[in-house]
Amino acid sequence: MAHSTSLTRWARAAAVVAAVAALAAWLASAGGVFSPGRLHAGRDGGGEMGGVASHAELSRQCGACHASPIGHERMADRCLACHTDVRAELGDTTELHGILPGARQCLSCHVEHEGPHATLTEFGGDGFAHERLGFSLAAHREMADGRPFTCSGCHGGESFRFAEATCESCHRDYQADFVATHVRDWGATCRGCHEGTDRFTAFRHDTTDFRLVGAHVQTQCAACHTETRTFATFAKAPNTCAGCHREEDAHRGRFGTDCGACHNPLRWEDAQFDHTFPLNHGGEASIACSTCHTEMPSFRTYTCYGCHEHAPARIREEHLDEGITNFRNCFECHRTGTKDEAEDRGGGREDRGRDRDRDRDRDDGDGGRGRGRGGRGNGD
Repeated sequence: MAHSTSLTRWARAAAVVAAVAALAAWLASAGGVFSPGRLHAGRDGGGEMGGVASHAELSRQCGACHASPIGHERMADRCLACHTDVRAELGDTTELHGILPGARQCLSCHVEHEGPHATLTEFGGDGFAHERLGFSLAAHREMADGRPFTCSGCHGGESFRFAEATCESCHRDYQADFVATHVRDWGATCRGCHEGTDRFTAFRHDTTDFRLVGAHVQTQCAACHTETRTFATFAKAPNTCAGCHREEDAHRGRFGTDCGACHNPLRWEDAQFDHTFPLNHGGEASIACSTCHTEMPSFRTYTCYGCHEHAPARIREEHLDEGITNFRNCFECHRTGTKDEAEDRGGGREDRGRDRDRDRDRDDGDGGRGRGRGGRGNGD
């Protein structure tokens, strides 16, 4: 029993000595004796963060990164206390750390004690679903020279931040003319439209609501999609004639916006305009537009008064005598202006008396301009 007690005393004494020795060693080396390796001596981008310029300055301050095992704080909390830029990204779904799952588990990607010049990030790029970051690698398997893509090919430094100019600089090396034109037309913010799947390579405009026909087939995309800088704004391009050609409209809006009534998509000069009513009416070679269309530049209305014996009072009386009460739209019955053309159109004689009394109570000048109510004098 005495022997057992003696051993216990010796064990306790040895433990105390070991603890004192360990403490002395820790104090002498400022904790370095327990370190598995030297810390990283640089920082991507330079400058200070958390009061130091690199992790190496914390080599003798283990508690700066390693939280106490008996407390509630985690090591990741210590990381984010210094790396405030990463902490801000966690709440932004457009940033790398805001998209990555488990981004608060810093040690899953970032390592230390590998030496002053070792990488701080070990990122499993081969098995990572890159499209979750908004850009697929489906069309980025090989570089122009045949070498396989690597993370460092697009992402520089320890932060893996992506510089927007990377797309342009890389593609310009082997597509200089194309890139120059492309940037001129669409800008240099490539990811606004491209997401890595090459969706424009086999794009067909027929799949949209605006099918390209005639001269539109050869029209450059940027001619219609002006100021387009994102994929979503492609759908905002005008899809009417007036939407694109308003400035080129030689009619200056006088004929409305139904350009297709006369023009076709092949060329403006091939306009086919059927006036319907003969322009040599009255035996003259050609009647000036303003003779009938007195409200020019608008061609939407017309009048037959002002020529020959056409006077509102006389026309009214003659039509009512024939029992014709609908005589304000001349073109409805007088399609060519020839004599006796409308004899078979003058129905309604049985209502002659009633309509005559009603119409004669009206002012002779009312509606006497004979505007085309319901009828059109320009062939539309």
